[in-house]
Amino acid sequence: MQLTYYNNWNKDNYKNFFKELAKFGDSNYLEFNKKIIFTKYQMLGIRIPDIRKVTKIISKSNFREFLNCKFSGLYEELLIRGILLSYIDDYKEFINYLDQFIVFIDNWAICDTCLSSYKIVNKNKDVFFVKIKEYLNSCEEFIVRVGVIFLLDYFLVDEYIDEVLELINNIKLRAYYVDMAIAWLISVSFVKYQDKTIKFLDNNKLDKEIIRMAIQKIRDSLRVDKSVKDFVLKYK
Repeated sequence: MQLTYYNNWNKDNYKNFFKELAKFGDSNYLEFNKKIIFTKYQMLGIRIPDIRKVTKIISKSNFREFLNCKFSGLYEELLIRGILLSYIDDYKEFINYLDQFIVFIDNWAICDTCLSSYKIVNKNKDVFFVKIKEYLNSCEEFIVRVGVIFLLDYFLVDEYIDEVLELINNIKLRAYYVDMAIAWLISVSFVKYQDKTIKFLDNNKLDKEIIRMAIQKIRDSLRVDKSVKDFVLKYK
């Protein structure tokens, strides 16, 4: 993929870069994505490995200038901007750009793909855990999903598991992509902390549909024994 990269980014360079990138869209991949990702943004059909390669190259430039350019409304553009945040090593700066980024998220793919790459979260867990609570209290579907996916990716560990289960039990917003994320988190929690998660399933305030989805994900898991899969059917 031969693209023109810039050491310094301005409005014109930024615009020209995405004009070039659009030429490398894969029509078959684009049609596939349209079937599983529902977004208001225009999609170019660039594959994720290529997006990561492009982002890595941009990260070696003055990529903060890239991030400071006005978002023009492309799906892949938002994906690149989100992955670029993984190259920020100052926590306060990361949070500033993260808060600017997540307000544009309108689909599960951007959310889940970008959030999994933020190693800086592991270095600042205590303070970031407080930030997650802010996201979980949002009235916006994908900001709440951001909070749940952060819990899933970074906080299903011994020192946080009890608080994580308590937090998801108290999420007020009911929305499809929030509910799916909660169900996914419960299924992963079940694999890692079976006893604690069973206690949670025995006594929680969540909608029955969320629990049903969580049980289905547990039963679909290759890391759960058949006897256990049969056992959890009682929660469906």
